[in-house]
Amino acid sequence: MADAISSYEREGRLPSSGGYTTRERALASWLLSRSRAAARGTLSTAYREGLAVIPGWDRQPTRAEENAARWDRRLAELVQYRQDGNDWPLYQKASSEEERVLGMWLHGQRISFRNGTLSKEHEGKLDAQLDGWRPGRSHRSGGRKSSRPAG
Repeated sequence: MADAISSYEREGRLPSSGGYTTRERALASWLLSRSRAAARGTLSTAYREGLAVIPGWDRQPTRAEENAARWDRRLAELVQYRQDGNDWPLYQKASSEEERVLGMWLHGQRISFRNGTLSKEHEGKLDAQLDGWRPGRSHRSGGRKSSRPAG
């Protein structure tokens, strides 16, 4: 319980089942179990009172809400990744787990765009926050750092 509360205070959000770390995914699973126990009326008073400091801890988000939150989080992470001076992330031959996850996510957005299945809302957010996201990395760039400022 202390880990879940600490995570919420540090991150400003509930742990996610789609998080980067095993620890975050474990906390999300633990909270989901407590949420289900609360819904059944079998959660101990100690847990109920302790977790009350986290708003909405006992509300189980819908899959659509989780997906929307994850999409927004990945966009923010990719914006930061580019602002840190990195080139577009690779999903194959990535140098870190962060790069691989962001590269896979961006690759999926590009495929959805080309297939015409990317929502206008998502396309607009990508266009507004990540200039050049559609073509991505130049085949001539060769390096891991961008030679131009991230935009």
